[in-house]
Amino acid sequence: MVKAAGGRIFAVAGGQLHAIDADGPRLLGSLPLEGYAHELLLHGSRLLVISQHEAGGVGIEPGPVQAYSPDPVTRLTEVDVSDPAKLTVVRTQRVRGLFVSARLTGTITRVVVTSPPRAVGEPELRPRLKGWLAHTTVANRITGQKRTRPATRCRAVRRAQVFSGLDMLTVLTIDMDWGLPQVDSDAVMTGAELVYASPRRLYVATQRWIPQAVTEQNVHGVTTIHEFDAADSAETTYRASGTVPGFLLQPVGDVRARRRAEGREQRGPRPGSAAAARPRVRAS
Repeated sequence: MVKAAGGRIFAVAGGQLHAIDADGPRLLGSLPLEGYAHELLLHGSRLLVISQHEAGGVGIEPGPVQAYSPDPVTRLTEVDVSDPAKLTVVRTQRVRGLFVSARLTGTITRVVVTSPPRAVGEPELRPRLKGWLAHTTVANRITGQKRTRPATRCRAVRRAQVFSGLDMLTVLTIDMDWGLPQVDSDAVMTGAELVYASPRRLYVATQRWIPQAVTEQNVHGVTTIHEFDAADSAETTYRASGTVPGFLLQPVGDVRARRRAEGREQRGPRPGSAAAARPRVRAS
């Protein structure tokens, strides 16, 4: 993963973040990184490093990893790169869940995470919010302060009218001018596999589960697409969900499905309502 700006190149290699002078080229500084599958988002002198980690105590008591889920953790690391020779971690944020994708539009980064509920494997958590909602821990490396809370307010969680699974799709909206933590978060009770974004919209697609008893000859596939309004830089708002026939194999398929669904799907509920529209969109 490589990002470049202002004659500087930032790259991840060998478990470290490297700052390189593009004119040399020569190494200016390095910073050890934790985790794997790193991604970089750069705005001004602030670099956001996104990485994947194994399970372990994010917002709730550490527990055994259940067989039904790998229980992954996504880590966001805010790095001050104003002095490439002295790369400095300012804040970190750990979110229980699997990182799906992230998009940077202007000064706003939107990070999509999908989280399996702990309540499925730990029945004692079923009556409690932490059994269902993703939790996050933010640590300020400068002040030493640490705070743990749900990644999304309960009132900001939506669900489709038709059951879409127990996973939680969470969109974190981060203002890169301010850094971590997020300024807004929205969630839908469903999984997430593919993300497409424009300056005004964010679309998250997921494949509908197909029972093993269904034979290959009878599998046609149905893809569910969730739409979020991203026009407001201060928040991301869930708007609607719809379905299209077939499988999405690559991002261009997401775009085609989106165009097919635009103008023909019903709108989602007004803010604060518990249900979400999930109409079936027929093929043209």
